[in-house]
Amino acid sequence: MTKMEEREVRDAIFEKYYIVDDLYNEVEIKDIEKSIEHISYVQADTVSNDPDDDYRVSSVKWIPFENDWIYERIWEHSNIANNELWGFDVIGFKDSAQFTKYTAPTGKYDFHLDINGEGINHRKISIICPLNDDFEGGGVEFKTGRDTHALSLKKGQAVIFPSFFLHRVLPITKGVRKSLVQWVSGEPYR
Repeated sequence: MTKMEEREVRDAIFEKYYIVDDLYNEVEIKDIEKSIEHISYVQADTVSNDPDDDYRVSSVKWIPFENDWIYERIWEHSNIANNELWGFDVIGFKDSAQFTKYTAPTGKYDFHLDINGEGINHRKISIICPLNDDFEGGGVEFKTGRDTHALSLKKGQAVIFPSFFLHRVLPITKGVRKSLVQWVSGEPYR
């Protein structure tokens, strides 16, 4: 018997994403914002770092790992999703969580992968959680083959998905969209 035959193999459902209805409540969202109010925003970039590129138009702050409760909640729910759907070999967080701000009328992030590029290939699972709802536009879309799946996430609700999903944040048409984004890391795919 080979090593593969010895262990139980279950079918992963790679094309599925997982929704958490209340990753953070209203009070916790305020606590997140308060904990990083002293941190300055920086212009978000991509792996290409092209400053003239309008592929991604947003500002970000990085949430320090000292905010244990934020990371514990993400870890708990990402493990539930992973155990139920994908079965990835995950080890924790290499990157800090990102607090992202998209401002109308130009804020957006075109289709991209969270795992495509030097320095980010450790990402296995991605999490997006809107932290407000007083904006228009800014929906999340997944592209799977010919199909595009649109999500309208509520404040505090999160979508958890494989980092190799092609996805985007549609342009903000009114207001400012704030969100928490995080990635669960693992050993290289093999």
